[in-house]
Amino acid sequence: MSQFIFTNKKHKFVFLIALLLLTACRQKHLWFTELQGAHGAENDHVLRVYFDRYGDVYPQKSIYIHPDEFLQGRPDDKLNHARLETYFTGNSAYLDEAVAAYGLSSTNKPKADYDNLQLKIMNEYRLKLQQFNQQQTIQNLVVLIHGFNDPNPTGTYQELRDFIRSEHFDEHHEFVYLEVYWDGLTANGGSPGFAKIWGKAQFNSRYVCLGLRKLLNQMDIPKTIPMTVITHSLGASVATGALFNTHSKWKDDINSFTFKEIKQLEEEITPIMPVRLGMLAPAIPGVSTFTDILKRSPAITPDKENINRIVVSTNPGDYALDKGTFRKSQFLAARAGATTLGSDYDGEAEKVRNCLMNIYGHAISTEEYRVIPFTTKPMPNPNEKFNEHGLHYYLKDKPAMHLFIQSLFAK
Repeated sequence: MSQFIFTNKKHKFVFLIALLLLTACRQKHLWFTELQGAHGAENDHVLRVYFDRYGDVYPQKSIYIHPDEFLQGRPDDKLNHARLETYFTGNSAYLDEAVAAYGLSSTNKPKADYDNLQLKIMNEYRLKLQQFNQQQTIQNLVVLIHGFNDPNPTGTYQELRDFIRSEHFDEHHEFVYLEVYWDGLTANGGSPGFAKIWGKAQFNSRYVCLGLRKLLNQMDIPKTIPMTVITHSLGASVATGALFNTHSKWKDDINSFTFKEIKQLEEEITPIMPVRLGMLAPAIPGVSTFTDILKRSPAITPDKENINRIVVSTNPGDYALDKGTFRKSQFLAARAGATTLGSDYDGEAEKVRNCLMNIYGHAISTEEYRVIPFTTKPMPNPNEKFNEHGLHYYLKDKPAMHLFIQSLFAK
C-alpha cells in the first residue's frame, strides 16, 4: 500500500488550501425533502413546517423536491439557489404535479400558480390545527424554532417537549407543537466560521420570519388559544421578526432591493393572540431588536400589547454568542452580526428591560421580562475556555431550564 508523504512545507500548505476550498464548496443550504420523509406522520399533537431560505413552505412530502435542481437554482443568480419558487416556476412539470396534488386548477401563469399553491399549503396547516382542536381543546400552541447550523433539530425538539411535560405542563397533551425547520444553513460538520454561513443565515432569517408570520396568519389561530414561542440561537431572529418589524436591527439602505421587498412582505398581519416568547441563547442584538416591538402590521399602542411575557437566557461563556472562536472575549459579540443579547455583552439583557420601560411607560416586572443565566459544558478541547452552544447542552442545565420553563408557562 502506498502512502502519500508531504516532502516539504509547501506541499502541506497546498494540501491545506485545497482542503479548505473543497470544504467551502460543499453545499451549505438545506434541502428538507429527505428529513420530511423521515419524520413520517404527525403525531403526539405535533405539526412540522419546513421553510426554504425565503420563507416559502415545502409542499406535502409526497411531492418530491429533486435536490440537485433545487439547490442549484439558476447558475447565474446565487440569490435563487435553494428557493422553492425558482424550482417550481422554472419547471412546468413539477409545478403542474404540485398544483394537481393540492386540487388546484392551473392558470397557466407560473407565478400565480405558485402563489396559489403556497396559500393552499398554508391552509392545510389551519385544517390540521382545527382537527387537533376538535379532538381535544388546545390549551397552548407552542412554536419551536431552531438556530443556524442545525440541519436536523428533531431530537432536541423532542427533548424540549419532554422537558415541558416533566415540568407538569402539558401533562394531558393539551398543547399543540409547531416545529419550525428553516434554512439556517449548515457547516457540514465543520467550523461555522470557516464555512462562512453566519451572515447568510442571518439574511435567511429575515425572510423566514415573514414566512412564519404569514403561516400563523393563514392558520387563523383563535384569540382563545395562547401561543408560546421557544427559540434557540438565531431562531430568536425568526421569532421576533414574525411578531413585529425589526427595522432598527437590520439598518438597511432604504434604496436596496432587499429593503423594498421586505417592506412589502412586512405588510402581512402580525399575530394577535396572547404571546409568550422564550429565547435560549438568543443570537441577536437586544436593544436594537426590541426598540421596534410596537412596529406591527398594523402598528399598535402599548395598551393593545399581546406579547405579555419575554424570558431570555444568557451565557457569556457560550462560544457562538461570545464569538469565542476568534479568541477576543466579548468584543466580537457586538460585531460581525451582533449576538449581544445572549452573551449579555455590556449588560445588554438589562438594557432591554430599560428599553421596554421607555416604550411602555411603566416598570417592567420579572413576570413580564425575565433574564435567566445558563451555564453549558466546556467544549472538548481542553485549551478552549469557551462553552457549548447547542440546544442539547442548554437542556442539560436542569436548574436553569426549570426556571426558564416555569417562568414561561406558569400562570
